[in-house]
Amino acid sequence: MTANSPVPPAAPQACGPVGRDDAGRASEADRRRIGRRAECGTFFVERVALEFSTGQVVVHPHHGPATVKKTFSRSIRGERRKYLRLQVHHDDLQVAVPVETAEEIGVRPTIDLDEVREIFDVLLEASEKQEKVWSRRIKSNAERLRTGDLKVIASLIRDLTRQNEEKRLAFGEMKLLRDASGPFVAELALVLGKDVEEVTEMVNAAILENVSPELPDAKLATAS
Repeated sequence: MTANSPVPPAAPQACGPVGRDDAGRASEADRRRIGRRAECGTFFVERVALEFSTGQVVVHPHHGPATVKKTFSRSIRGERRKYLRLQVHHDDLQVAVPVETAEEIGVRPTIDLDEVREIFDVLLEASEKQEKVWSRRIKSNAERLRTGDLKVIASLIRDLTRQNEEKRLAFGEMKLLRDASGPFVAELALVLGKDVEEVTEMVNAAILENVSPELPDAKLATAS
């Protein structure tokens, strides 16, 4: 379950407060700051109150995009707690998340087009130097996945994909690549309005062929 997932640190005041409308949604100007931590350059959930409603699309840190199917209450040791039931998009799976700890677990809004551009910039960058000892390398890469930081996860997918192209990855690293890629590609597909197969090709082209994808203009997409 996700209760043991690491909790990202609160974003500092220097990043600015996130303005919200009456429905609890972030304003257009401030939405880009949602999920950014100290340097306002990575995608963690900022500690601001999110309101959840049935039909809302959010992102679970381990399962990717999901729709809020309903909220319900459950008694745990005599204490009533409110939960979200999330229907995961890319899998036939439902996940229950306590409302009061949803943000700490890492449930957040989807990224926007500007952030998608930043993600593809990471995919186009040179690979990081990898630890040669397998046990240390797999531990380091697993820690990269657990951060929940989309830029770090993008760099992990980039590095493992290139390594697999040169020499087939061992089982543990291949599983790590699959676990990282599923939710990652599903969120990009949702934001771009494309299917998973097409986005997978875009990601692989950026990583292996240094091809920068044509992305819609953020302002035009917002206007439409």
